[in-house]
Amino acid sequence: MLLPLSLLCCCLLLPAVSLAASDTPAPRLADIPGNIVSDYRVYARETFRREKVPAALGLVAATGLLIHYDQELIAGAQKQGRRLGLANVDNTRPYIKAWGLPILRGPSDTGSALYFLGDGWLHFSICGGFYAYGYLADSSRAVRTGYALLEGLGTTALLTQFLKRTTGRESPFVATAEAGKWRFFPDQGDYNTHVSHYDAFPSGHLATAMMTVTVIATSYPEYPAIAPVGYGLMSLLAFQMMNNGVHWASDYPLALSIGYSLGKISANRAHGRFAKSAKPAGDGTKFLLLPDFGGGRTGILAAASF
Repeated sequence: MLLPLSLLCCCLLLPAVSLAASDTPAPRLADIPGNIVSDYRVYARETFRREKVPAALGLVAATGLLIHYDQELIAGAQKQGRRLGLANVDNTRPYIKAWGLPILRGPSDTGSALYFLGDGWLHFSICGGFYAYGYLADSSRAVRTGYALLEGLGTTALLTQFLKRTTGRESPFVATAEAGKWRFFPDQGDYNTHVSHYDAFPSGHLATAMMTVTVIATSYPEYPAIAPVGYGLMSLLAFQMMNNGVHWASDYPLALSIGYSLGKISANRAHGRFAKSAKPAGDGTKFLLLPDFGGGRTGILAAASF
């Protein structure tokens, strides 16, 4: 069920950015902060359009339907996991610590290996691999792909963290009510102390995985197998996150949409495919919006320069 769902949801909110290929200078790492801001502007402009209303309603309907069946779907996934010999808990463990804090966590069994498919360390490694290959093989396309992945990691992480810290949904393994409680705009001190009580919606792991697959598939369109193979691996990840009680099925549709849209935007920017009418970063933007989580509050920080 999850694979068809992922294929459907990834097409719900496609950013309608014109793909006019052009010769542009290779992006610089120093441009990433400005590009992240610009990416959100493109995301908002291309996603929240009148013609996208049916797709947005479809996304809401899919999420609502899954919320209704969340408890049954979790029970079914965990039952199937036990049949397959997969633990119903997360068995990733820290391999590197600093000052008592885990710096690098990794898998210790099959289930945690599936869960690791969405881990940020894996996706940073993929990003670094493209960068390294690009410079060693003098491949501009690989370098641009690595850049797009890094930019996509930034935009995806910021947006999913903002939504998690705003919606405050319980993860299944700590749920105190059927399908988990929602505590909108939770106290950020409580959030940081008891993360799993607030951070289920949407899935950052799945959004990151979708972003990575989308960037690579967009960057190498001559390899049509990239997308289906990636979606298959994402389906395993989605199943395992339900099996180990980290996520509900309804945490997935929005995550997939976010990952696909932001992946497309960052890939198109890195490869110089924005039409001339689409303004790149450094276009004189004077207004900046950022999520603000400080001092036990959740909100949006606005800054303007004159």
